[in-house]
Amino acid sequence: MARIFISHSSKNNLESLAFRDWLLTLGYAPDDVFLDLHSLGAGDRWREALRAANRRCEAVILLASPDALQSDEVRREVMLAEEYGKPLLVCLLEGLDLDDYSDARLTPYRDRQMVDLATAPKDVSFTVQHENVRDAVHFNGAALAKINGRLEELGLEAASFSWTPADPETANPYPGLRGFSEREAGLFFGRDPEISRGLSVRSVLRTERPREISGS
Repeated sequence: MARIFISHSSKNNLESLAFRDWLLTLGYAPDDVFLDLHSLGAGDRWREALRAANRRCEAVILLASPDALQSDEVRREVMLAEEYGKPLLVCLLEGLDLDDYSDARLTPYRDRQMVDLATAPKDVSFTVQHENVRDAVHFNGAALAKINGRLEELGLEAASFSWTPADPETANPYPGLRGFSEREAGLFFGRDPEISRGLSVRSVLRTERPREISGS
């Protein structure tokens, strides 16, 4: 199940592929990253697949370009991310200036952390191919480092695991006599204080003895 959802314009497929490849170099598995390379607007069924991926991911990364910010589909993905309460990271591609506060296209995102992948020096490169086009894509290394830092702050670094169980529709935090499996780690991870308190209470109950009631 994808942990990171990349929202982008289909006109920026090469940049999106390069960004995904950068995530893979950090140690993310291919299944950790959802990237749609089809032409968006392919029908209700595909739109529902995008909605489901957006709902189940843990963060949405918007690769913002002039084409992306004019796309109804991209705007819909951003609205879904906000509806589901997902962290949204805004990464600027060519054609947008982070320091241009007169650019109304960026106004809705000014209250979020934005990084400029297209600013100089673009010292990190990936060669990617989509369909019959093969080209090198260049990003600003410092901007990539900021994105990685933000993902770590969110607890989404590559070494961590997804909090979402394999089947969130049927996941049960009370498995009864059956023990938790590794695939269900997200159901109990991070509950150390509660577990400690529970063990302490159990220890107290074991050591306490009921008082004897003496007869008169």
